[in-house]
Formats: sequence, C-alpha cells, structure tokens
Amino acid sequence: MKKLLCTLVLFGFLTGISHGISAQSYVVYDILKDEIIASHNENDHRLFASTTKIMTALVALELYDADEIVTIKREWTGIEGSSIYLVPDEKISVRALLYGLLLDSGNDAAVALASLYTGNQADFISLMNAKAIEIGAESTFFENPSGLDGKNHLTTARDLALITAEAMKNETFREIVATTAITIEGRYFSNHNKLLKSDDTIIGVKTGYTKRAGRCLVTCAERFGRQYIAVTLSAPDDWDDHLALYDEYGKETNLTQVVDENDGITVPVMGERAVKVKTIPQKSINIPVKEGENLEVKVFAPRFIYNTAVKGEKYGEIHVFLDDKLVDKTELIFTQTVENTPKQRNLFNIWKILKSFRK
Repeated sequence: MKKLLCTLVLFGFLTGISHGISAQSYVVYDILKDEIIASHNENDHRLFASTTKIMTALVALELYDADEIVTIKREWTGIEGSSIYLVPDEKISVRALLYGLLLDSGNDAAVALASLYTGNQADFISLMNAKAIEIGAESTFFENPSGLDGKNHLTTARDLALITAEAMKNETFREIVATTAITIEGRYFSNHNKLLKSDDTIIGVKTGYTKRAGRCLVTCAERFGRQYIAVTLSAPDDWDDHLALYDEYGKETNLTQVVDENDGITVPVMGERAVKVKTIPQKSINIPVKEGENLEVKVFAPRFIYNTAVKGEKYGEIHVFLDDKLVDKTELIFTQTVENTPKQRNLFNIWKILKSFRK
C-alpha cells in the first residue's frame, strides 16, 4: 500500500503544472514566436465576462481618434453591471472612455464606444465578430461589447490569447492596460489588475467576472526579454495561476545579437569595371533565446547587381528565424550611389556573325 501511494504522489508531480492550476481552461502564448507554448482545454467554449472589452477597445481604436470628444446620450447611461457613471450630455474623450473601459471595466463606457459608430451597437458588434475571424479567433462570438453573459457570447482560451496579442500591437492600448491608476478629465480610474502592482514583470491586460463565467483573467508579462500572454477562464485562483504559469514557462533567456546595423554586406556591381558597393541593415536585431532553441539568419538578396546602385534604396532583406518561426526582419540598403558603365559588345564580331547567316 505504501509503495502504491508513493507511485501516485510521484505521478502527480511528473504530470505537470496543470494539476496546480485552478483554471478550467488556460493558455500561455509566446508573442515572439507567435505560438501557444502551454495549454489546458484551450478550445473549450466558455463565457469570458469583461475580458470581452479587449476586443471592444481594439475595434474602437481602429475606428476612432483617441482625442475625439463624445457627447454622452441618455441611452448610454445606467447600464447594468460595473460602471464609470456617465451622465447624459457629458462631454468626454474617446481616450477617457477607453481608460474607463479597461481599468474600471465600465459597461457604460463599452456601450458608449459601441454606439458611437453608427448609433446602433449591433453594427459595432458585427465589426467585433469580423475582427475575430480576421485574426483567426474563429471560435469566438460576441453578443455585446461589455461581457455580460449571453447564450452565445463565448470564446476559448486560445482565441482570447490571439485577440489580446493583436490588441497589444496597438501602442495606445498597451499604454492604457499598463496603467495602475490615472486621473483624466476629472475622473479617477484604478486598474482592477492587481498583479500590475505586485509583480513588475506584468505589463497588462484585463480582468473579468460574472457568476456564470467565474473569474477570468488575461495578463501580459515580460520575462527575460520575452513577452508572454496568459489566459485563464473560470479560475478561482487566477492571480496565483498566472504567476505560476509565468514562472514555469517564462524561462531565462540569453540576449543574442544576430544583426548589427553597422555590419553590412559588400555587393559586386557588374559592368565595365570591377566595382563593389556596401549595404547595411536598417536596424540591429537582438533576440532573447532560451536554452535548446535554434536561431537562424537568412539573407534574401541577389549575389550581384547590374550597372547602378542608388544610396538609400533597398538591396534585400535579412530574416531571423527562431525554431523555424520568422521572428524579425530588416531591409538591407545601399550606403552610396555607384554607377558602372555596361560592358560594350564588340561590334566587329557581331557584324561577322550577321554576315555568316547570309551565306
């Protein structure tokens, strides 16, 4: 009996971190490699509460100028659930609405942003669903912009990671979700994501909760120069889940310089003379590499050019691959203008050839 007990304990230890994670579904997504590196029930359809607002913000940022001033309509106020207490005829910027949406999780801010598009929330929600399909989150469907429970208002942990990765490409979005607290246009907003205050590697993004959805959390962390997104759905211990996932999968890296902007390639310019021209990368590339990962650099450019090189023009590209994934690239450009006269053909020999065809 003791031997069996020891075996079971050992099996529980070896089967991995998922046994210590409370979430019904989770993923860890590596932004650099654009891939999921850990998951559990990642394709299960689930309610996702106010993490919905990640997509609401993404679509709003694509539609509106953040500094646009909005006049609040009565029907946008008094919305069910969490609120930033908008009042009719109040004037407020899109930027302030976004802070209220993503920090204080205001459902009225979500309705205002959605209704601003055409006056009809349904049109904005259609754009949310179209955007989900565009970025590959094809198992996600939005019924509202706030995250209130709906029969078909569902996503998966995988899809929510893809949506968040797309949103994190937007500079304004990144700035907002990394803010712990702010006073803007006379309103004070405090971020519900408490990991921003307790762990300096966390740089965003959004909390969510309804009784049916349970605790939902999406975070982004930067560990050893690599950025990761963690998604947990229906997770009673979501804060601890995220820290445990980052500790397990955000392993130490070695920062490797693979492209030096001062180190270029010399290219022959074919013509009458022996001439060469130097090219340089437009930027340096440094990649944080984990132990066991394979780094490869490929140059895509002709071996030589004919007659003329023009300073500042593109010669080719350098692509950097990590485990066969393209993770960065830069253009090679000419550092100077070079002209090499084309070789002249021997006209006498050409004439002889033409004469031979007449015989």
